[in-house]
Amino acid sequence: MRGATGGMSSTVVVQVHSGNVAYGVALYPGIPEPETLDLLHSAFRVDENSSIVGLVDDKTGVILPFSLLCLRPDFFSASYELLFLKSEPSEPFVDPRSSDFSVDAFMGADSDDMLSMIKTQTKFSELDVGHLIEGFQKHSSDGVFVNKHEFEKIFEPLIAKCATKQEQLLTQLTLDRLFQIFDVDHNNAVDFAEFLSGCAFLCGGSVQDKIHCAFKMFDYDGDGFITIQEMERYFQSFFGVVLALSKDLRDRFKNLTAKTIAAATAKQCMKDADTNRDGHISFEEFTRWYRKISAYNLNE
Repeated sequence: MRGATGGMSSTVVVQVHSGNVAYGVALYPGIPEPETLDLLHSAFRVDENSSIVGLVDDKTGVILPFSLLCLRPDFFSASYELLFLKSEPSEPFVDPRSSDFSVDAFMGADSDDMLSMIKTQTKFSELDVGHLIEGFQKHSSDGVFVNKHEFEKIFEPLIAKCATKQEQLLTQLTLDRLFQIFDVDHNNAVDFAEFLSGCAFLCGGSVQDKIHCAFKMFDYDGDGFITIQEMERYFQSFFGVVLALSKDLRDRFKNLTAKTIAAATAKQCMKDADTNRDGHISFEEFTRWYRKISAYNLNE
């Protein structure tokens, strides 16, 4: 890997080959995936029934995801062979730029084991939910949504905790997958409710921290009270995340959708927490209710 000329100090040249064809490809960190795909597809004359999904290190045989090439080309300091995903001509072409593409498909990971992997092999449990809220507010351009780049900026402290390149790679792959999972409504952005739903499920913190965080998640309009509509909105995001991460919960809820579970859960929670029956939940009522059910909370 060599720095490119012309004054672009952040640009690096990655040595890539396929068969007898080899090129040095100049890339910069964060280059859009579609732009890189178009470049490589054209240079290596990739047929319409194949798509580039990763690269194989010539020396170690380690498979690296295509998304990492675009995000951090400086990781690629050796020579690499392109890895293709081929489909039958009669089948629709699977483009890694589509929302249906998953890193797990070629890395060989079972998505049913994703939750266990995150909790045992990454440092997500060391993150504080409150700090992540601050990160969202800092990096979100509009305070409501974060795109994939902004999402990754929030988790830079997590990357910094990684001691090895292998750990960094695993964490980056996890972030790629989590962005897809957190994006419950599939609009290529994660809103505040989706973000906090996922983080509260995965991250650590004291019960009191989680109470404050959870109240903020429910209280969507910030008026200091929680309505049943706000509860349904949050629970739909929450169950969308946990059902994607946990096979046990999918088995438990069978064919129920996140929306159906959210409506039933919100109704029961409102019944249990709204002790004065005024149609909304105050912070005091919420605190008593949360502490009562904390022994059964998925995060405990």
